[in-house]
Amino acid sequence: MGRKVPVLGLLNIAKSKLGEIRIKDIRRYGRHFSEASFRDKLRAVGKLLGENILFPILKGYYVLTSPTTKAGEKALLIGALGYFILPFDFVPDFLAGLLGFGDDLMVITFALAKVQNNITPEIEEKVERMMRKILGERTAEIDLLA
Repeated sequence: MGRKVPVLGLLNIAKSKLGEIRIKDIRRYGRHFSEASFRDKLRAVGKLLGENILFPILKGYYVLTSPTTKAGEKALLIGALGYFILPFDFVPDFLAGLLGFGDDLMVITFALAKVQNNITPEIEEKVERMMRKILGERTAEIDLLA
């Protein structure tokens, strides 16, 4: 039988693996993205994600849908959101509760850092509105990229 890895160790493994990933690697996950699959994933896990994970996921989506976002940037975001949609990635989403989304958070945060010039006040407002819709009115002011 294989060696058991502590739950926090899984997050460290994801960090080490993701350190090796390049933009073109993230873009490959784009084939898993569609509007319908994104909505389905949010319906299934939106409330579970909480603010800290949901915020950058939604921000990535709204930057993606912005008409001013360039094609190459959209490809990166489609890949990052496709990675989020997949249940089996470096750290499977069902594994260890929210820790299973740690790698998804790292991938979307990496992508957002590359497209941060596209994040407008209008996008921030859309994200806040959608978070209130998904999580209820308990949403606080958050900015993970500040």
